[in-house]
Amino acid sequence: MVNQGWLVGVETHGRSARRFLLAPVVVLGVVAAVFAASPAAAQGPAANATIVVDSTADGADQNLGDGVCATSSGACTLRAAIAQANANRGPDRIEFSIGGSGVKTIDLTDELPTIDDSTGGLVIDGYTQPGASPNTATHGSNAVIRIEVDGTNQPNAFVIQSAENTIRGLSIYGAIDNIELRNEAADGNRIIGNFLGTNAAGTTRRGDVGVHAVLGPDRNMIGTPQLADRNVIGFVKQGVRIDHGETSENRIQNNVIGLSPDGTLDIGGSIGIDIQWWTWGNLVGGSGPGEANVVGGSGSGIDLSHKATGNLVLNNLVGTTLDGTSATNTTRNGRGLIVKDDAQGNYFADNVVAGATNDYAIWHKHNYSGGNTFVNNRVGVTAGGNDIGSNDSGMILRGHDDVYVGNIIANMSGPQAVLISNTSVVDGATFEPAEQTVNNAVRQGTYYNNSASKAIVFGSECCPHPNEDTPDVDGLGPGQVNGNSTCAGCEVEVYVSGSVAADGTLTPGTGTTGLTWIGTVTADGSGAYSMASPLLTAGSRVNVKAITPNGESSDFMNSSPTIPAQGSGLVANPDQPNPVAPLPPSPPLPTPYAPTTFDCSHANGTLSWDDAGAPEYYVFATSNGTESYLGGHSATILAVSGADSYRVEHWVTGWVTNAVCDGPGAGTGGGSFDCSYATGTLSWTDAGAPEYYVFANTGGTETYLGGHTATSLTAPGADSYRIEHWITGQVTNATCNGPGPDAAPSFDCSVTGSTLSWDDAGAAAYYVFAVNGGTETYLGGHSTTSLTVAPADTYRVEHWITGQATNATCGGAGGVTFDCSVSNGTLSWTDVGAPEYYVFASTGGTESYLGGHSATSLAVAGADSYRIEHWITGQVTNAVCNG
Repeated sequence: MVNQGWLVGVETHGRSARRFLLAPVVVLGVVAAVFAASPAAAQGPAANATIVVDSTADGADQNLGDGVCATSSGACTLRAAIAQANANRGPDRIEFSIGGSGVKTIDLTDELPTIDDSTGGLVIDGYTQPGASPNTATHGSNAVIRIEVDGTNQPNAFVIQSAENTIRGLSIYGAIDNIELRNEAADGNRIIGNFLGTNAAGTTRRGDVGVHAVLGPDRNMIGTPQLADRNVIGFVKQGVRIDHGETSENRIQNNVIGLSPDGTLDIGGSIGIDIQWWTWGNLVGGSGPGEANVVGGSGSGIDLSHKATGNLVLNNLVGTTLDGTSATNTTRNGRGLIVKDDAQGNYFADNVVAGATNDYAIWHKHNYSGGNTFVNNRVGVTAGGNDIGSNDSGMILRGHDDVYVGNIIANMSGPQAVLISNTSVVDGATFEPAEQTVNNAVRQGTYYNNSASKAIVFGSECCPHPNEDTPDVDGLGPGQVNGNSTCAGCEVEVYVSGSVAADGTLTPGTGTTGLTWIGTVTADGSGAYSMASPLLTAGSRVNVKAITPNGESSDFMNSSPTIPAQGSGLVANPDQPNPVAPLPPSPPLPTPYAPTTFDCSHANGTLSWDDAGAPEYYVFATSNGTESYLGGHSATILAVSGADSYRVEHWVTGWVTNAVCDGPGAGTGGGSFDCSYATGTLSWTDAGAPEYYVFANTGGTETYLGGHTATSLTAPGADSYRIEHWITGQVTNATCNGPGPDAAPSFDCSVTGSTLSWDDAGAAAYYVFAVNGGTETYLGGHSTTSLTVAPADTYRVEHWITGQATNATCGGAGGVTFDCSVSNGTLSWTDVGAPEYYVFASTGGTESYLGGHSATSLAVAGADSYRIEHWITGQVTNAVCNG
C-alpha cells in the first residue's frame, strides 16, 4: 500500500524552532522516511522563506525579525507568520499545517499585520492545509477550504500595501473589508481561489466588502481564467469595490459573486462589483474563455459611477444561474448593469443580463453621465438565444452621447423595453442635471416578446426630444419598404420580425416574433427613404426607426405592418441596405502586471542603467537614509559622486519601474558604515536604521547573533563580525576583526544502563544523536539533561547557547543486532523495544505487507524471504531472513 503525504520538519535556530513543510514523500507501508538533520545555524532575516502556520491562535511573534515564526507559547500563528514575512528579505511563502481534521478557524483579535514587504512578494496558500483542494468544477466551485479567517468586528482582515503578493485558498469573512489593496505600491497582487465574505461552506454572507482596491493599486488580479483561481464572494455592501486615486487596470475575472458555490443560495448584498471615483481601465470579465464573472443575488450587479472612466465590462453573466442558461429569483439582481454619477467612456459588451427584480436590467441614473458604449449585450435572453425572462423592464437611458449597438432586449414583463428619459427625479430624489439626455444612438438592436407597446419610448417629463417620432411607412411589399416624415439626412433602420440565432443569422418570422435590424439607409433632403432587401418577405412584420446625424434615436413601435404578398406605394430604384456598420472598437484590454528587468550599476564614479526605451530616466542618490533627486536624463549614463545607493526610475510602461544598485558609500571616500570590537563589546556606526543584523564568523562559519536596535552588543569571541542594515533599500555591510573564538566551556555526557546524561550548560534545548555502525540518528531536542535511550555505539549531544554548536560525545554499550528467522511456519525476530514491527513477505520478487505487530513472532505461509522493519531509532532498521 502506498500513501502520499507531507512531512513536517523542524529547523532549529539557536533556542527556537521554525516549522516548515518538506517536499511530498511516498510512504511505503504505514510509515514515512523521517527527515533528521543537525540543527542549522541561525541565518537572520531569511530570504525566500517558507513559514508554516500550525495554530489557530492569534498571538503575535515574540521576536520579530529573527526568522523564526513563534509566539510566546512556541506556536506559529498567521499573525506571527505575516509579521516575520514582512521582516524577511525577498519573497516568502506561508503554508498551513494545523493539526486535526475539518475546518480550522482563526478568530482575529485585531487587524492582521499589513503586508508591505517591498523586497519581495508573499504567497499565503490555504490549499496547503491537509484536506483542502482547489476548484475543478466548470461552473461554480467545488473547492474545499480548510482555513477560515474570521475578522468579525475588525475594520480589515488583510491589508496589502506592496506588490506581487498572492492570497489563495482561504475563507475570509466578517471584516468591513475582508481584503484591502491599498495605495499605489499595491500592484500586481493575485487574489485567487478564495471564499471571501463567506464561510468555508459558502453558505453565509459576513462582512461588508469582499475585496477593496483603493487609492491607486494597479494591475491586480481578482480571479483568473484558471478554474482553480475562481473566487466565491459573499458580501453585505460590495463584493468587489474599486475606487479613488486612479486605481487602474485591475482584472476581475472568473468569480462567483453574490451566490453560493453551487449557485443555490443568495449570499449577496448591495452591489456585486462597484467601480467608482476616477478609476479607469479596469476589466470586468473578458473576451477569452473562462474570464466571465457570474454576478447575482444583489441589489445591483455591476455598478460604474463617480467619473469611473474607460472601464471594460465584457461577457459577464449578470443575474443568471452559474452556467448562464437560466435565471431564478435567487440569482437575479435588483438591477443588472448600472451607470451613474458622471461615469464616462465605459464599454459594456456581450454581457448576459437576466433582467431585474427592481425595475430596469440596465439602469442609468444621471443624464450628465456620457460617452458610454453598450454592444451586443443580451437582456432577458441567454448567449445562445434562450429565454431567461425578466421580472421587470429592459433599460432606462439617461445620459448623453452614448452608443448602443446590437443589443437584444427580450421577454420583459415591465412597462418599457427601453425608456429614454430626461427626468430630474430619480428614486424620489430631485437632481439638477448638468445637461439633458441627448445624442444617444440606439442602433441595430433586437426586441421581442416584451409586454410594452413600444420597444423604445420617451418619457413624458421635461422637454420634447428632437427626434421622438417614428418615421412613416408609405410603401411596403416583398423585398422593399419606403416612407417619409423623417429628418433630412437621418439614418433609417429597418427591422423585420424573426428570430436570431447565436451566430446572428436571421430567420424571418410572423406574428409575435421579435423585431430585428436588417439594414440601414439614409433619408434624402425631404426626409424620404426607400430600401430593398431579400429579408423583407411576405407575411413578416416590418418597422423602421430613425437616428439623426447627431445620434438622436426615435421611438420604436412593437406593433408593425405585415408585408403583403403584392406591394403598393413602392418607388422605383430603392436603395440597398448600407453595409453592416462596424461595431465600436473596444478599448485595449489592460495587461496583467508583469515586472520588467531594469538594472543599474556603479563603477568608478559612473552610474549606468539599462535602456528601456524611456524618453527620460529619473535618478536618485541615497546617503545615510536620505534620498536626493539627481534630475531627469535622456541618456543611460551619469557621472555621480559617492552615495550609499542609487535608484533609477522610468514610466515608459505607464507605471513606475525602478532599478536600485549599490554605490561606493556616502561622499567620495565611501565606506561610511563601520564596526569595531574591544573587550567583549562589538560596536558599529549609527546609520539611522531601525534594526541592525549581526553575524559572527569563526573558522569560515557565520552565525547569526540577532537583530538589534542599539549600536553595540556584548558578543562572544569570533574571528570577525559583519553588521548589515537595509535603510538604503538594499543591504549595507560593515565588517571588522574579532579576538578569535572563545574557549568552549566543558560539556560532557555519560551512559549508565539505558540512561544518557549530560552537563547542564544552561541551554534551552539539547539536540541528541545516536550512532550505530557509522550511521547517526537524531533523537530529538530535549530541555532536560537526561534521556532513556536504546543501545548504540556512541551518543552525541549538542547545544547552541554560544551561538554555534558545542558537542559532547560519549560511548554506548554497542548497537543491538536485529535479526529474524523462520521455523515450522513461525517467523520470529529480535525484541529491540519497538512499539510496533512492520512485516513483509517476498515471493517471486513481489513484496506483500503483512501488517504491523507488537509481538516478536508471527505465523506465516511460505515465502521466498521475509523482511521486518522498525523505527525506534528514528529511521528504518531492517532484518531479512529466508523462508
